Amino acid sequence: MACSEPIRARTKGDWTVTRTMEDARRAALSLASVQRELYPLARACGIKGYAAMSKSALVDAIVGADPDGSVAATMEAAPAVPAGSDDAAGALAAAIRAIAAGAAPAAPAIDTEAVEEIVAERISEAEARIVARVTAPREVVVRVGEASPVRVGVQHARFDDLLRVCTARDGGGHRVTPYLVGPPGTGKSTAVASVAKALGLAYGFCGALDSPYGLVGFIDAGGRLVRTAFRERWEHGGVFLFDEIDASHPSAAVSMNAALANGHCAFPDGIVARHADTIIVCAANTAGRGGTAEFTGRVRQDAAFLDRFVFMAWPIDPALESALSRNPRWIKAVRAARDTAESRKIIGALVSPRATVKGDALLAAGLDFDTVAEMTLRNGLADAPWSDLLSAARAAWGES
Repeated sequence: MACSEPIRARTKGDWTVTRTMEDARRAALSLASVQRELYPLARACGIKGYAAMSKSALVDAIVGADPDGSVAATMEAAPAVPAGSDDAAGALAAAIRAIAAGAAPAAPAIDTEAVEEIVAERISEAEARIVARVTAPREVVVRVGEASPVRVGVQHARFDDLLRVCTARDGGGHRVTPYLVGPPGTGKSTAVASVAKALGLAYGFCGALDSPYGLVGFIDAGGRLVRTAFRERWEHGGVFLFDEIDASHPSAAVSMNAALANGHCAFPDGIVARHADTIIVCAANTAGRGGTAEFTGRVRQDAAFLDRFVFMAWPIDPALESALSRNPRWIKAVRAARDTAESRKIIGALVSPRATVKGDALLAAGLDFDTVAEMTLRNGLADAPWSDLLSAARAAWGES
């Protein structure tokens, strides 16, 4: 037996501990204890000159001197050291006898229920830490070159990606154009405005359009040029958001094709080159493939138009949603209703972060839970599906 292998030694009371042979050598054994306990074992093993050996050498000799089982055949199993005994030599001798006899003292029984409780508690704590990190709001600070840092506040988890996409250029030096796709209330337009702030650029936007004139402008009856927000940002630089683009008439959207591809746009008063610092972003609830059960007013856009973009999914960000509300109980209720709508595929049930923000304000104004839920979560649902959503929201509210 190598001296680094563990041996079991019985100590005070009924506890069992594990020690290495090195620990045993360091035990303060009195000469009388060594003579009383170890010498008989040495004689039984046939060890010569044991009286002149050091304690550690004697222990090694005894443990390694049983190649043919003679000690096991002649030595009885070690008796337990009486409770309260401080006789380390006796404990060691008992352990050696047990090893030689092939029956090491039994380890104490393991309380499996206690172990399971400890493991479950640790897992729960780890999950709580993970959730805390995931749902912790992100305060974003942006530094561009040598400029002073710009604080843009709490942002969506994908804001960093959006900022990088907006500053990317292709081999011809043209800006890449992102198309953000996500549910209502996820902060798409806010994020684009924050990009402009972070980069120190002017910001402009438009909503869904039914004709190209809302984008490029027109000359009125008096011969005056009517400029648009898009024209300003195109000609003088800045960030422009084309919001709700999937609800626009395809002809209005297609009017941007040449501009996005070639860097030149035809306005009523002539062709204007794109400013080097012009950034265009589109945002929508769909990918431009037409209406859905939830977004029936969306229009299928031209494939050549959609080919101009890089698409970015913009889902609900739990951390950002948490930052928008002062009432954790209400957030839990909203998320329970949302999960129920998604798991049961309830058509027409749209539980966006806007419900979180509005409900938080209504609760703070003193309205009761059921009234606020009806105002912000139902959205015209029939009685049966609404009952399911309300039950889930009530349960989460009550558990908080």
